[in-house]
Formats: sequence, structure tokens, C-alpha cells
Amino acid sequence: MRLLLPVLLLFIFSLTAPLYAQSPELFDSSDPIKIRLQFSRKQLLTMTNDSTYMPGKIAYYTNGLWQEIECEIRARGNFRKKNCFYIPLKIKIGSNTQSDGLFDDKLKFKLVLPCKIEMLNDDAVIKEYLAYKIFKELSPVYFQTRLVDLEWVETSSKRDKSFKTTTLILEDVDEAAKRLGIPEIRRNIPALQQDDVASVRLSLFQYMIGNTDYSTKGRHNIKLLFQDGKIIPVPFDFDLSGLVNASYAHVSGANDLSKNITEVTQRAYKGYVRDRAIFYQVRDEMLHKETQILEEINSIESLLEDKRDFKRIHSFVREFFDILREEKKFEKRILRHARQS
Repeated sequence: MRLLLPVLLLFIFSLTAPLYAQSPELFDSSDPIKIRLQFSRKQLLTMTNDSTYMPGKIAYYTNGLWQEIECEIRARGNFRKKNCFYIPLKIKIGSNTQSDGLFDDKLKFKLVLPCKIEMLNDDAVIKEYLAYKIFKELSPVYFQTRLVDLEWVETSSKRDKSFKTTTLILEDVDEAAKRLGIPEIRRNIPALQQDDVASVRLSLFQYMIGNTDYSTKGRHNIKLLFQDGKIIPVPFDFDLSGLVNASYAHVSGANDLSKNITEVTQRAYKGYVRDRAIFYQVRDEMLHKETQILEEINSIESLLEDKRDFKRIHSFVREFFDILREEKKFEKRILRHARQS
């Protein structure tokens, strides 16, 4: 059955797969862009249906001028709605939009915001941005990102308020599917029916950044894409990871692990048992990418306000590579903790 499922899915999804990929100019540069959003937070929180959007306006700064276009906005993330001031957003740009190519007609994307109004909340977003950049070094299937200097105008019946923060644009899965020319699978697939190499790569990456807030079986913070007859899990949302170490972070999704942890800066391997040769193959791939990953860390140093945390991140990731290099540690901390089910 495990061998027949990918073949069947390939036949089904090939009927709807896009014929070509089109990458918007939004992700053509890594330079932060300036954006202004206008919407009512109070109204947004009253909308509990995840498929319902409310109207809003988005403006962006380009060529020395502000351009404003209509958009639709909805909240995402139940934890954030209950516990945070800033709410992660999903934004849709309407049809027939004229925006010089930066925001394409019918474009959808997510906006990742900090949680609270507090010191170093911009740093948390930048560190989550780093996690996406690291995964991009490791996998050919990933979500694109771009940093944003955001001004949010909170509209109300009394007086508008303005808030400024660093945020992150995250490519929507539909846009990633179009870019890659492959379809998304919109239902749960047993973890062991997902591609072995991609699954071990994802699990080791999550172990690297100290994240247990995901589930390949339940598609929690995971999207499934179908490429070359293989089911590829692709991760997103890393704010509860040890790499980010946000002020509100807590251990999530680790209750069923044989090695329980109490702090997000501790690591626990959450992947499943696979052929040992796959583990060693992916381990070698990651060790080969060590220099590039450390360079990605170096690239955010100037963006972080807390320079001590930059040193912590370096040490945290180097510890992961030490585990990969040392045979006994790799066996004890990863191979022995691979899950059977």
C-alpha cells in the first residue's frame, strides 16, 4: 500500500498541477520592504471563521512613493488570538490590482508578527526569519520569506492608533505550489508514507532549531506537497522554537516523546524510524551545509538588537553540529529516539 499510494496520488494530482511557475517580484530581493496596513483589530477578532476575510488597505513604499491597494485580511493562529496583542495575518490582494509587480494580482501571503508589545520583539521575528533561511539551505522545497518594516494603523470609532514593528512576509502554500509547479496535498497522510529523505531532513532541522511544535501526522505547522511521486513535508511557524526563544515560548507537542523536555532551548528528536542509511545520508548533507548555515546566522547579526543573543544562537546551532559529528551522541540523542508510531 505504501508504494501504491504515491503512484495513485501522482495520477490524481497531475490533472490539476500548474503548468508553469510564476514567482512574484515580492521575493526577488532580500532587502526589507516598508508596508502600511489599515484595519480594526477588534473587528478582526470577532471573525472566527478561518475562511472569512474582512476588507482592508495595504500600502507599500517603492521608488520613493507610497502605493496603496485594496486587500482582504483574516487572522490565523488560535494561540496568538488568545495570548498576543499582534495577530498573525493572511492577506489576499484583489483582482485587477495595479502594483508595479510587487504585489501580483490575486496574490496571497501570510504576515508573521511578534506576539506582544515588548522589548526585543523585533528580534524574535528576525530569528524566525533565520529559521526559514536555514531550511532553504537544506531543502529544495521551502517557503519564501521577506522582512518587512510594518506600520499598522489600528482603526477605531474613537481615534486611530499607529504601531510600528518588524514583521515577516511568508509565502502562501498555494503560491509555493505554483512557483514549484507541484500540487499541495490537503489531507492527512500517515507520517511513514511521506518521503523518507525529506522527512528525516525536516525532523533533523526541527531538532536543530529546538522545535517540537509540529506534527507530520496531523499536519500541524506542516504543509504536504507532491513532487516526483513523493510526499514532501514542508515546515512553517517556528516561534516556539529554542532558536527563537521568544518570551512567551513554551514546550508544545512533546508529551508523547520518550525524552520529555521542559524548556524550548532543550532538544528532543521527534522524527520516525527510517532506514539508518537515510539518517546518515541526511546527516552528511547537513554537515556539508554547516558553513553556509553559520553564514546565515552571521548575516542577521547586524539586525539583532540583543548581541548576546546572537552569540547564544551561534552556540545553540554549533551544539547541533557537534551532535551530528560525534557518533555516540548521534546514536544516543537521535537514532535511539526515533518514533515507531
